[in-house]
Amino acid sequence: MSYLKNICYIYNGKPYLTNDNGKNTLYNGGLKTYTTNGESNLIPNTEYIIIHKQSASVSFINKSQSATTCIGNNAFYITLKEDEKCLLKYLYYVLKFTPKILKQLQKGAVQPSINKTDISNLEIEYV
Repeated sequence: MSYLKNICYIYNGKPYLTNDNGKNTLYNGGLKTYTTNGESNLIPNTEYIIIHKQSASVSFINKSQSATTCIGNNAFYITLKEDEKCLLKYLYYVLKFTPKILKQLQKGAVQPSINKTDISNLEIEYV
């Protein structure tokens, strides 16, 4: 077992303005993606897991490695540390198909959310 913060870099998204004719895909919480003309906050050719952190979409998981993807401020994005032996694909499936792991971390009744400290201390089992 290891804490997520020991195997991954965890980043907060940033605010973006949506634009119906935008050139970049924006993940900003929820099942729907948007478009924006803002610059991507991802490093090209690096795989990321996107974790939505607010409202009814808490624990909704995506992944991307596109240079045209932007992560909004309603999501975290994570990538493995360079020397880590865990596979990002494995971590993606653990988080995607066991949503109760993330739902247990959410706080708040009206606008449930997950904070970075709690997700950083999430224990992940791998060999």
